[in-house]
Order: sequence, then structure tokens, then C-alpha cells
Amino acid sequence: THEIILSFLGKVQMEVISALLQEKYHVEIELKEPTVIYMERPLKNAEYTIHIEVPPNPFWASIGLSVS
Repeated sequence: THEIILSFLGKVQMEVISALLQEKYHVEIELKEPTVIYMERPLKNAEYTIHIEVPPNPFWASIGLSVS
């Protein structure tokens, strides 16, 4: 076949680029359901929290991330 296959980072990127191709170049696009081509999984659970305080700002923040 004469197919051209493109890789995207997500559905939104796929929709935006296909709309640009249709509008700018009048190309017919057939979108299929995306598939995951590579997936990494953590070996163990991990978490980290950071407390952000920048003087003289009286407001501080914390942010945490948990991977499992």
C-alpha cells in the first residue's frame, strides 16, 4: 500500500495535525484508534514530596508525586 503512518504523542496532537493537513493541503485523513507502541513500568513504588518556600513570600507550597 501507499500508506503513510505518523506517530503522535496523544489524541489531541493527532486531531490537531490531521485538521491542519485537511485544511492546508486538502488531504483526506483516516484516523484509527491509537495504540501504545512502548510502555515502561516501575520496578517498585516510589514517592517524593518537596516543600517550596521562597522568602520573603509568605505563601508556601508543597507538591508530591507517587509512582506505583
